[in-house]
Amino acid sequence: MNFSKIKYFMVLLTAIACGRNQTEDPCGQQPNTENIALQLDFTSTASALKKISSKEEVALFLKNQPAFATLFLKQGQHPHDSILVNQLFDRSQHPAFQELIQESEKVFDQYDLKQEFEQAFKNIKYHYPEFKAPRIVTGVTGFDTNFQGFDDDLYVSDSLIIIGLDYFLGEGAKYRPNSMPQYILRRYSPEYIVPSVINQLADGFMRSNAKDRSMLADMIFYGKSYYFTKQILPCVADTVIIGYTEEEFNESKEHSKVIWASLVKNQMLYESGNELKKKFIGERPKTLEIGEKCPGRIGQWVGWEIVKKYMEENESADLKSLMANPNAENIFANSKYKG
Repeated sequence: MNFSKIKYFMVLLTAIACGRNQTEDPCGQQPNTENIALQLDFTSTASALKKISSKEEVALFLKNQPAFATLFLKQGQHPHDSILVNQLFDRSQHPAFQELIQESEKVFDQYDLKQEFEQAFKNIKYHYPEFKAPRIVTGVTGFDTNFQGFDDDLYVSDSLIIIGLDYFLGEGAKYRPNSMPQYILRRYSPEYIVPSVINQLADGFMRSNAKDRSMLADMIFYGKSYYFTKQILPCVADTVIIGYTEEEFNESKEHSKVIWASLVKNQMLYESGNELKKKFIGERPKTLEIGEKCPGRIGQWVGWEIVKKYMEENESADLKSLMANPNAENIFANSKYKG
């Protein structure tokens, strides 16, 4: 597919739209969570790491932060804890690591992650009153793959979330992980943390048919995850939720019918081969099979469009019924989606 150059036209349209809609609520319909009580266990480990001055203090840090030590520092995978203690002490005393901690604190002083998570979790409780907020631990990892264990950015489960803040310092940071391609690294900035976590938590609310190995089923799976994330975070831009640039997102919308026609013409929807599916839903800078400007993960984006169309066409459906519907074919058929 030959994506036309519409950048300046889209910028003009955006400017006009913004001028006309300055008084409109950009967040859509926010759920009323004023009466929803929520206690959030939120722990930051950065200051404790910064103050370490002895190996005894390292051992105490590991004892006081067992989740961070086990899941991010891989405690228990060494023949003896003293190996990890020595490694972590050496790392904590390195000037570059101290500088990384200071930069993390400076960046995240401007982002109230705790408040953002509290509101997001209240929004989940609005739809799922039984939801219990997972504990959150933040830390600075050093993201040095040569230092065993420091290779994690996020850990997400229904009871515990661990965040390696230094991964998300953004484009202007002095230190950035060097093992990621640029098109992925672009998404590692503060505003992506909460949407990334909510997107992963969506799995716990979703039913799917494990026997359906089709690409359509995978597309709907991702589409439901993105739809869930947008409902929980209505003020977050769609581009941040899916991780596209504005140009990628706008051109995908502009050429949605061409993208859809390509998938249908090549009979991709019911393909089940993993290698083939990866070309359309896996991490890639571009989906060259469709066009040289078509962004990667385009099948995920189409899945989100299908789910949005399904919800528009079925007024009786709500978030819970969508997430509880394991039938991807049913969602697709009732969406009447045609690109």
